Amino acid sequence: MERTASMSRNGELEMDPTARFTTGLLVHAKLDSDSNVAVSRTAPTRQTEIAALIQVAMQRLLEAMSLDAIIVDAEMNVLFANDLAQRTLREADVVTVTHGRLRPADPSRGRALYGLIARMVDGGTAATECIALLRPSGNPLYILGRAIGGGISARPNRVLLLIRDSGLKPELATDDFGRLYKLTPAETRLLDAILHGRSLKDYSVAARVTYNTARTQLQSVFQKTGFGRQAELVSAMLGDPLLHLATLRSTS
Repeated sequence: MERTASMSRNGELEMDPTARFTTGLLVHAKLDSDSNVAVSRTAPTRQTEIAALIQVAMQRLLEAMSLDAIIVDAEMNVLFANDLAQRTLREADVVTVTHGRLRPADPSRGRALYGLIARMVDGGTAATECIALLRPSGNPLYILGRAIGGGISARPNRVLLLIRDSGLKPELATDDFGRLYKLTPAETRLLDAILHGRSLKDYSVAARVTYNTARTQLQSVFQKTGFGRQAELVSAMLGDPLLHLATLRSTS
């Protein structure tokens, strides 16, 4: 089988342009084999333009969420890797590329990675599973596998791997939340403290305001956001994918 990716001398993952386009289309327009994707019914030139736009948009989305994205086939050949994934592969402390194929850096951990790929291929296009591989630092590297179809075939002979380093801590830009709900600067600072797990009492001490003032500010936040309890507010802010993505700034 012809391999479509390899590590260059300078450590960059080299990829055949056709494979890059094809696998990008598979991810963004063929995640479900039962879907009727409009892209596939357009003229070839227009189809290429749409697929390219979708690929760029999804690349930026994944990178905004600090997600590595790798696509492999059933033989572990790397068909696609976004920029963040290429960095992870160059570090080679958990996963790497050898002769164009994805490999665990520590052979003793190969069973978990190989098993994930095999289960995705055998489990159908709805197959999804997450595993964790430890970095030498002790931080787990979470790997979510998702089976995807291959070309016009419904057989899931491609696997999308989304990788997230648990050591990366997201920084929520609560000033965006504040503008969205028209919060005052003081209310925005209080919201930031709540979203980062601080108690109302701790916030009042740090902000040098009375506890009653902090409670009044919290009630105002509830009124403006439409939530009645602190737990509901935090759950909604962190759980809504659009709100979370719009205010996510990842730091290492």
